[in-house]
Amino acid sequence: MVETVSWTFTGDWRRLRNLAARPGNIHDDEAARKAGFEGGFVPGSTVGTLALSAVLDRYGDGWLEGGWYELKFVTPVYVHNEVRVVGRSSDDDVELRVETREGRLCCSGIAGPGGRLPWEPALDGMRGADEVLPGVEIGLPYGEADFVVQREDVERPLDAAGERNPWFLEGSPWGPAAIPPEQLMPIALHLEPPYRPKLSGVHGPGMWSGHWLRFNRPLLQGETYHIRQRIADKGRSGRMVFITYEFSVTQDGIEVALGRHQVKLFAND
Repeated sequence: MVETVSWTFTGDWRRLRNLAARPGNIHDDEAARKAGFEGGFVPGSTVGTLALSAVLDRYGDGWLEGGWYELKFVTPVYVHNEVRVVGRSSDDDVELRVETREGRLCCSGIAGPGGRLPWEPALDGMRGADEVLPGVEIGLPYGEADFVVQREDVERPLDAAGERNPWFLEGSPWGPAAIPPEQLMPIALHLEPPYRPKLSGVHGPGMWSGHWLRFNRPLLQGETYHIRQRIADKGRSGRMVFITYEFSVTQDGIEVALGRHQVKLFAND
């Protein structure tokens, strides 16, 4: 049977900016080159913001009222790369890819409307969890905080991705400007846990390998939300060890969004 493609999207070529370079992290040229890469990575949240521009083109503001996505970071985006997002769908879901001019796949994903959970909880702990990171327990609480996102918080990340959607910068169908979905990932990444478990058997620099999010209504700038995070999974894939963090975003005790982000590190053996 031949698949019928009902919608396609091809974005403009862009060079993304790296706003996250810090000594020793994967976005720093020196640290990344020591790990065998060309240079520092453009942050996954910047690449993800570019990817999600195709989803907004497909579904419009209705997607921000209730939707989901999964993004997997396959190869790095460097500041000298020209990249674009390509989207296609044959049914209710959108398949996404961010690629370089040379055709190298940097990010793949899938997104859609509704309340689908974009990961399989039954797989947690089933991919070598007993063999890695003995000091890291699945279920460990990993920080919580109240947060408010303002326009000045989103302007530079959006500019770095070349995203100028007015819903995020001027106002939205719900009044205040909306929070770009990928803005939640750095907030979760920088939560301070009660204590940091020892990461034995691995070495950095760490890097994002995936983002997942389901949201039930728009998140709006200027409003107060609460985020709570825990370690949801760990395991091994090839020469890399991964840790998956799960976070919930609530307002007045009601869940607004549920997400995950995954970090991978090099195994010592």
